[in-house]
Amino acid sequence: MTLMLNVDWRSLPNAPAAGTPLCALGELAPGEIREFSFPGDSGATPLFRLIVYRDGDQVNAYVNQCPHHWLPMNRSDGVFLRWSHTELMCSHHSAVFNLAGNGECTMGPCQGSNLTRVPLQVSEGQIRIRTGD
Repeated sequence: MTLMLNVDWRSLPNAPAAGTPLCALGELAPGEIREFSFPGDSGATPLFRLIVYRDGDQVNAYVNQCPHHWLPMNRSDGVFLRWSHTELMCSHHSAVFNLAGNGECTMGPCQGSNLTRVPLQVSEGQIRIRTGD
């Protein structure tokens, strides 16, 4: 049974605004996974944590929260466990997610659910959170 989560990332605490720049496309190597964090206005927790994955010219982003227990996918800043070139493993309970597709969990305790996707756009060589969605 597939249970795809449909969480609106914009409703999460400290979510960045649409149009927020992340980095230049050239700063993210093909196959690289990078975390971006956004504190609230006062710098308080919780941070909004974003996973960005580059697959060739395609760039995908997901909220850095495993749907199993809503913990970050990594145990330390910027360090992720890779299952394969396109898959990420949650460092807490070993769930595996396809970053090149829709963030679906393909193996583990939350199989059939998914990471919350954040739409991106690449414009003039810059990666930004997509506007107009």
